[in-house]
Amino acid sequence: MNLLVMSRRVFAKSIGFTIGATVAGAALIGCDNTTVAAFVTTIGKYAAQLASYFGASEIATDLVTDAAKIATDIANWQNGSASSDAIEVINDMIDLVNQLSNQVGFLSTYGVFIDLILGALAGLLALLPSSATSTVALSDKAHTAKLKAKGIARITRPPFAYGGFDKHSMTAANNGFVAQWNRYAMTLPTTK
Repeated sequence: MNLLVMSRRVFAKSIGFTIGATVAGAALIGCDNTTVAAFVTTIGKYAAQLASYFGASEIATDLVTDAAKIATDIANWQNGSASSDAIEVINDMIDLVNQLSNQVGFLSTYGVFIDLILGALAGLLALLPSSATSTVALSDKAHTAKLKAKGIARITRPPFAYGGFDKHSMTAANNGFVAQWNRYAMTLPTTK
């Protein structure tokens, strides 16, 4: 099957998208109960589903693992640890998404999903303290070089603006991410 002209129904089914999930998600918009861990888990889950769909099961597994590490590292940073661990793992996850983009094709119909994931991860990086700016730049440079050695261009996107790591901001971020993902899924071709 040519994956670039796969039907919306087949793709939506493969990533677990259902009308019920959309309605349930819309009902939660008023509830501020999403933590950083829950939002990062959502990003990891959706990215892993996309990777699995394209047969990149190793990347899918690593995306889920990195999402869990990011949640832990951000929690540790909030409790007084250095932000460098969180920065490094977020950049590791960005690398995985870039590797997936290399397989999917950033300019393909599915590139919008890659863009959404990269923007969400960049948004998390942007929330880390400004004192970490040099760490982010050094990490970004090292990761760009690592991907370049593999023949993969590192795609970066402007960060999505989140209000903070508080539950209200993370709930809004999570709901926005899922809603945008679902809107993109609805634009896929309807025929094979």
